[in-house]
Amino acid sequence: MIEKIKIELVKRKSMIAISLIVTCLFIIFFLVFSLISESETTDQLDESLTDFYISHASSLQSSIVSDGNESKSKQEKVIDTSIFVDIKGAVQLPGVYEINSETRLTDVIILAGGFLPTADQSMVNLSQKLTDQMMITIPAIGVEKSSIGTNESEEELPVVSSPSSESNETQTGKVNINTADISELQTLSGIGEKKAERILQYRQEKGSFKAVEELKEVSGIGDKTFEALAEFISVGTD
Repeated sequence: MIEKIKIELVKRKSMIAISLIVTCLFIIFFLVFSLISESETTDQLDESLTDFYISHASSLQSSIVSDGNESKSKQEKVIDTSIFVDIKGAVQLPGVYEINSETRLTDVIILAGGFLPTADQSMVNLSQKLTDQMMITIPAIGVEKSSIGTNESEEELPVVSSPSSESNETQTGKVNINTADISELQTLSGIGEKKAERILQYRQEKGSFKAVEELKEVSGIGDKTFEALAEFISVGTD
C-alpha cells in the first residue's frame, strides 16, 4: 500500500515538473517572438521615416528651384520693360529717368523731386501712362493754353507732354507716330495742327499705337486720310 502511494506521488511530481517545463518553454517562445516582432516594427518605422525625409527634402529642393526660376523670370521681365522719359519744366529735378513701362506720371514727378511752387498742376494729368522716349513738360502758372496745345473744341489737353523728337523718323523716312511731336506730325499729308493735337491726346490717354491702322481711331482721321499717309508712318517696329 505504501509503495503504491509512493509511486503515485512520483507520478504527480513528474506531471508537475513536465507542466513547469512546458510553461517555461511557452514563456521563452513568447518573449523571443515579441522581441523579433518589435525589431521588425522598428526597422519598418525607421525605413518609413527615412523615405519620408528623402521625399520631403526632394520636394523642398524642387520648390526652392522653382521659386528661384520664377523670381529670376520676374526680374528679367522687369528689366525688359524698362523705359526712359525726359521730364522738364516746373519740377525740382528735371532730367532723364529710367522707369518701368507701367509707371504713371505722378511717380516720375516724385522722382523729379516734386512740383516747383510755380507749377500749374491743374494742367497735368497725374494718372497718365508713359511711353519710351517721352518728353514731359510741366507748365508754369501763366503759360497760355495755345502754347501747350488744345483740341478742336479749345479744351485743354489732359497732360502737358510730348515725346522726344530724337529718332522720330526711321531710315526709310517714315514718321514714327508714337514719338513724333506736333510739328513732325503736321508734315504728314492731311494732318494739320488740330489733328496733330488729337493724335498727341490719343497717345497720352491710350498709350502707344500698336499698329498704324489704330490711327483711324483718332477723331477726324478717316479711311481716305489714312490711305493718303499710311505709307509714310510707322509705330517704331517697321
